[in-house]
Amino acid sequence: MSRSLKEYRRSPERPACATRREAPDVLAKEQLDALLERGWYRVGQTMIWCEVVTPNEASLGVIWTRVPLAGYTLRKSLRRVRRGVERDLDVRVVPAQISAEHERVYGLYLTTARGERAPDLATVRGQRPVELFDTWAVEIWDGDALASFSWFDRGESSLQSILCAYDPAYASYGLGIYTLLREIQYGIDHDMDFFYAGYIICGDPAMDYKLRTGHVEVLDRREGEWRAIEDVDLLQLDPMARARRALLHARHALGSDGELRHNPHHSVGAHSPSLARCLGYPLFVVCDEHAEGRLMTAIAWDPVESRYELLRCMSATIRDSRSDEVLIDNLYVVDTSLGFFDGAHDVARAALALRFRRFD
Repeated sequence: MSRSLKEYRRSPERPACATRREAPDVLAKEQLDALLERGWYRVGQTMIWCEVVTPNEASLGVIWTRVPLAGYTLRKSLRRVRRGVERDLDVRVVPAQISAEHERVYGLYLTTARGERAPDLATVRGQRPVELFDTWAVEIWDGDALASFSWFDRGESSLQSILCAYDPAYASYGLGIYTLLREIQYGIDHDMDFFYAGYIICGDPAMDYKLRTGHVEVLDRREGEWRAIEDVDLLQLDPMARARRALLHARHALGSDGELRHNPHHSVGAHSPSLARCLGYPLFVVCDEHAEGRLMTAIAWDPVESRYELLRCMSATIRDSRSDEVLIDNLYVVDTSLGFFDGAHDVARAALALRFRRFD
């Protein structure tokens, strides 16, 4: 049976801040618009939702960005970038494709690109029988040689930028920012309302180039509203910073008798139904740990709902069934939710009551 994203609902077993990945059978353009407005984004032939990414085992908060296209204008430095590219190179906007020339440029790009990247273009595009997205490309040619290309998806009234790759020999042209500008111009020319370039990473400048377009809005998940970036304190929006502050308050309310622990596997439940009960919070405080560390009481903070959750968790290890090799260690599985709390002192009192009751 065909499914649309309207049929998907957040699982009550997972916190609002947990990473989600959905693979619908159909995705209408107006549905894509609605998902982008709520902070979803394309990965392959799926849509993902996340508050936190974990490159190199270090969890970092993300903030989602977009550019309203009504009244958009280029500042002088960006007009200069545009003139330089269009003076020397041939720019085309065409349906996206993968050719040997595209793979060559992408491979060269990976030698200098910052941050985590897909290993090849087939992975970027995604392997499914049905193509969910209407994907277009900005291609920049120097004679018969492809210098750069970017991909973007068309919704009904929105565009989402997917990737840009360029031959490092052309780095002086600023092709990364140019392709964003050309995608924005495509949106303006086709009467689109918004351009979505994905997230920036708090504490890592690898994605900050997206801010160079100007006129940027960021998604404040606390209110569910998009706000001009000049009107917000990004540190206050950083979900990891907010979770850390809240959990330190809870730890202090416990009498500093609790360990702040990182959960590097907070997103596994989004990728496998069999792991749906795994803890979806990237940070938590261990209040009480017993049975040789296999069972614990923990306090977590949801930066979307702005509330604490008290949980009973188990520590687990996943091994290869044939070789007994450890595949995932320090995996935390939720046994029971013990309730939600608005304040640090409230959740600390509940945690302490459980601890004392165990020794009665």
